[in-house]
Amino acid sequence: MRISSRLFLTIGLLVGVMASHINPVWAGDWLLNLIDEGQYFFSLENSPSQESNSAYADINSNTADYGFKTALERDSDGVYHLAYGGDHAYHAYLQDDIWTTEKVGSTGGGAGLSMAIDPATDTIYMAYYNMRYRFVMLAYKPAGGSSWIEITVDKEAGGYGSNTAIAIASDGTVYVSYYNYITQDLKCAKITDTTLALVTVDSSNDSGLYSGIAVDADDTLHVLYHEATSGSLKHAKLMPGASFTSSQAWSIQTIANEESGKYLAVAIGEPIHTGKAYLYAAYYAHATDAGPTLILARYDGSVWSTNDLKDEPSSKLDQPVIVDLGRHNTISVTSRDGTDQINLISELYYQTAGGSSYNVFYDALIAYTCSSFTSCSAAYLTDSSSRTPSLISEASGNQTTIFTDLYT
Repeated sequence: MRISSRLFLTIGLLVGVMASHINPVWAGDWLLNLIDEGQYFFSLENSPSQESNSAYADINSNTADYGFKTALERDSDGVYHLAYGGDHAYHAYLQDDIWTTEKVGSTGGGAGLSMAIDPATDTIYMAYYNMRYRFVMLAYKPAGGSSWIEITVDKEAGGYGSNTAIAIASDGTVYVSYYNYITQDLKCAKITDTTLALVTVDSSNDSGLYSGIAVDADDTLHVLYHEATSGSLKHAKLMPGASFTSSQAWSIQTIANEESGKYLAVAIGEPIHTGKAYLYAAYYAHATDAGPTLILARYDGSVWSTNDLKDEPSSKLDQPVIVDLGRHNTISVTSRDGTDQINLISELYYQTAGGSSYNVFYDALIAYTCSSFTSCSAAYLTDSSSRTPSLISEASGNQTTIFTDLYT
């Protein structure tokens, strides 16, 4: 039974990690400064040997169940924004080392939420399910605004508990993908200043869970999602200029089969060299012969490639047996020296040797840093279950700074 629910943020330069239950090692990538379960520790760490610049950040320590789904963004002024769910959707922002929290929208909102900030205007957008009425909602707050404006996107979504996903095109158009529980379809909404349009993207079988959405540099719209009937991961694409509300205008391909595509996270890389950005996805796969694993996938505009990350954590554990890997994923991509650097967090459930058999079970969050698509290293972020963290990363010079929130 969860007595209290706590949400905290850690900010760290890539250096290393230490965690209980695991032999403490500096993995060369992460450092988490977590004082104890009763505190939220907000820190910036330069290196293991240097003094950290840190302060406590109590974001929300209410005994209600907060933080089940979170989203983290940074605006053009460098202000950090955190969205999380509870009896409402909530928004917190950090300014002058002070966290300010506010409720968003009507009572019952906050399930399956997502957030995006328009880089041109700093308008904040949040999408979520209203748990009371089972509607899909969109709320937005212009830069400098004093209140949130809430829009009902779909009154016939029929349920909640899955996720929404949100993306913003270069012209400010907002797109939201979500699952319709009544029809078991993947749906997508297009919102402009004057119009709201809906489309059923995929009505075949039971499609649309765990969707992720992105708009690339050419304004091509991508939606990735899980089809429960076949257990496959699918990719729906809408080219610029095509009719949004026509299901036939969307091209759909299957990326992977064998229970693939759950706990999906999607990110767009930066246009480098050729001017074409890669589309990245991290997802859970459970093939019958290989067991559960975390897959990192990349789309170059025509072909998907995959990288199985299951072996990365194994070398960090003392005689481990990985029971489950790849749930609760989050991903962020930056460009350094003309190469995409991929950062992602995933949940690991594993056993270590206890006596003569493997009978000690642990739940951990694993942080991956990939200097290229095929070169990834893993480190331990925390042994506490953190449900679904969110992640952003920023490149400056030869350093990449990682920002993540944790729920405990």
